[in-house]
Amino acid sequence: MDIKATKGPDTLSGECAAGSPSSLPQTGRPPEQGRPLVSAAGLLLLAVGPSMALGAMEFAGMAGAHIPPAAERAVSIGSKTGAILVLYWLVRAVTVRAARDRLSRRHRAGQTAGAAALGITAVSALMAGGRLYEPGGALYELGLAWLAWEVTRANGLTPGAPPAPPVAGHRPSGPDRHPPARAFLRGLCTRPGLWPFLVVTGQGVICCLLGILLNGLVTGAVQSTGLVMHQDQMTTLGIHTPAQLAVEVVRAVAMEDVVVLGATVTLLAAARRPAWQIYAVIAVIEVLLHGYAGIPALTFALWAVLRVRLYLSHRLLLPLMISHAAWDLVNSGSWYLPLAGQVLATGVLVVLCTIGVLGARGPIGFFGWTDGDAKNAVAAPESTDIAPEDTDVRR
Repeated sequence: MDIKATKGPDTLSGECAAGSPSSLPQTGRPPEQGRPLVSAAGLLLLAVGPSMALGAMEFAGMAGAHIPPAAERAVSIGSKTGAILVLYWLVRAVTVRAARDRLSRRHRAGQTAGAAALGITAVSALMAGGRLYEPGGALYELGLAWLAWEVTRANGLTPGAPPAPPVAGHRPSGPDRHPPARAFLRGLCTRPGLWPFLVVTGQGVICCLLGILLNGLVTGAVQSTGLVMHQDQMTTLGIHTPAQLAVEVVRAVAMEDVVVLGATVTLLAAARRPAWQIYAVIAVIEVLLHGYAGIPALTFALWAVLRVRLYLSHRLLLPLMISHAAWDLVNSGSWYLPLAGQVLATGVLVVLCTIGVLGARGPIGFFGWTDGDAKNAVAAPESTDIAPEDTDVRR
């Protein structure tokens, strides 16, 4: 929402429960439950650990707590150490995957060299004292996004295989909606049709709109406590130019959408975590990432929950990436544009929101909820496990 902080054209079409984490496709040998969980924890620690620590420290300082300089130095050292670990993990993951896929020597060397070049450039920029909103920070997050893709594949979550066993706690949205099973990678490249794609994009924008409206209400209600931002968000983050804003948007989308939403939700679902735990983990991460906002940071939990719901329901990550980037650019950067540009940018968001609302009347539903939900609740008792009806039906 606010700023802070994959290929396979063939489509697996399975009659899996819509909106269920059970629709994650796997390779022939399912991973052990603990392995995806460890992978998700490692990714999150490297991707958002330092930013979450800084957010918590900024909120504590806003509340009057004394933050020792040693704590800030520890976070700085931790972020630079994490960058080195990301470089090592990425190069190793690319090397192992290239050997496993039996790529040619030229392709294997090219991909490994690319991963090493990206990681070394990002680490060098951060070691030189680069800020996260500068190109070095964006390169680091892009490296993390690539690592998330590699880790997801290494855990057996690749297109073209049966979905994983069900995860408790996430009910289907209705018998009339059975989208193809898609995981993190599939959400980036599958083409479900223009209308569903636009509907999910529009509902992603609605997530941002609802979040910012709630944020404004809470900010007004707690203004007297002093536990709110005393400047606008861009000034608080130290962003003063369109170039810095563009870099920060790339970084935010790579971190919050690809790593936190796409990869983490997929890995936690593969680890058989209940749906409520997946929602809770993502909500807590988003609140801590935006801790610099004070008490209103709690409103980011709603944004996180709605986006997780959209992702679990439709398995489409690219529309959520587009809606996030578009909202950040228009909400934070429209004042760089002339009046006509501001009106045009706002009009695009209004059109997307309208499409998101109109799509709710069809089988796509509104945030995964359709008219079939109420009928199912009356016709059958709630079940905690969702069994896929068909696991490998190709178009």
